[in-house]
Amino acid sequence: MSIFKGYDIRGVYGETLNEKIAVGIGKAFATLLLKKKLPNRKLFIGRDNRRSSPGLRNAIANPLHFAGFDIVDLGVASTPLVQYAISREKCAGAVIVTASHNPAQYNGFKLYLKNLPLMGADMHGMERIFKSGKFLSTGKQGHELSRPIEGEYIGDVLGRVRLYRKMRVVIDSGNGTCGAVARELLTRMGCSVISLFEDMESAFLNHIADPHDPKNLKWLSEEVVRQRADLGIAFDGDGDRAGFVDNAGKPIREDDVAILFLRHELEKAGRDGGKKGSIGKKVKLPKSSRSIVYDLRLSRAVPEEVKKLRGKPIMSKAGRIAIRENLIAQKALFGGEVSGHYFFADHFGFDDGIYAGAKMCEIVSGLGMRLSDAVKSISHYPATPEIRLHCDNEKKFKLVENVKKILRKKYGSKILTIDGVYLNLEDAWGLLRVSNTEPAITLRFEGKTKKDFKDVYGIFGKLLKGEGIKLPILPT
Repeated sequence: MSIFKGYDIRGVYGETLNEKIAVGIGKAFATLLLKKKLPNRKLFIGRDNRRSSPGLRNAIANPLHFAGFDIVDLGVASTPLVQYAISREKCAGAVIVTASHNPAQYNGFKLYLKNLPLMGADMHGMERIFKSGKFLSTGKQGHELSRPIEGEYIGDVLGRVRLYRKMRVVIDSGNGTCGAVARELLTRMGCSVISLFEDMESAFLNHIADPHDPKNLKWLSEEVVRQRADLGIAFDGDGDRAGFVDNAGKPIREDDVAILFLRHELEKAGRDGGKKGSIGKKVKLPKSSRSIVYDLRLSRAVPEEVKKLRGKPIMSKAGRIAIRENLIAQKALFGGEVSGHYFFADHFGFDDGIYAGAKMCEIVSGLGMRLSDAVKSISHYPATPEIRLHCDNEKKFKLVENVKKILRKKYGSKILTIDGVYLNLEDAWGLLRVSNTEPAITLRFEGKTKKDFKDVYGIFGKLLKGEGIKLPILPT
């Protein structure tokens, strides 16, 4: 399986990824950038705390350096800090050495062209360059310097958020890269912070730094209850995602997190006209902008809430890149994604788990009620979490197409195909799509009532059975 994924490069260190391969990736990235004929030759580089990261960082940086690019080394830095740097300054792009939430044996690269992630045609083009071995070089050597970014980032965020009362907060950085920065930021906001697994331990021995999986929130939940805290925040390995636990220690579904955020952003837009918003290069939001972008895997309660608040809901295909593209294209206030990527127009529009954590502290401090009670005010419908089932790469695309043809024949215009096949019934919906990162298909289902939910689940279950895939049995 290729280490070139849809939006990044990822593999097992020592097996599918090593320093020699990283040198080739650096040469391919340099070639792609040179072909773009960019006026700026500055590249930011950051890395996570994995044992393999320093060597991979040097391996990918050297060919970029000797192709004439000036390297600004941010050291061990979370993805939000690198994204902040490229959003504030003109540059050719960036490299982040990270495998995000994957276990310690993995590593990889997130690549950026100017201030946006390398994606689509450019990622495929770079893979072709890498495989061809036909690399360009200027024959010039760039400069290299180190630069701390943490203080600048914290100062920027402190100018964008506020607390309405003192709060007690527990954070869990899962031994990833953002614990110290998140703790300092929230402390300076006025929170009393208890920090779990902050040391950047490269083997992630305590738990996988993936807040989307509820079993990784166990320690956070217990500590929130023990400390009688107002809120718990968990970050993924490189800090671009966040998960949340309420004051009772109960994990909050991403659907509900998205609603808490969009309520706040729409209310703020109504109050100040969105004048402080910025996407990418500090583009001010028009006063009329009340658009909210949401991942099609999120609950139908999300677009319902947006409409209730006189906003404009915009459904997006899954994934952090698609959400961000739509946020920019629609000049939206906020974008929410099912695995915990949250995008705020008032903070350059990139996904930032640390900023999302600070925003949630601001929201909770101004609620006038406990967070658990605020979550109860949100509409909840019978639904599955995202279901991931193994399906060979050679088969998964054909399977989705087969199901799409059958459903389209029966349901016609009720079928949406922006990402896989989405059956949009009056009181229920079901989604089937291929995984972009592994040999798997993913599904999610929701209904207004238990009957609606079971009916749509049964429709897909019957079709998948015909393809040799069995859906899990629903609990009674």
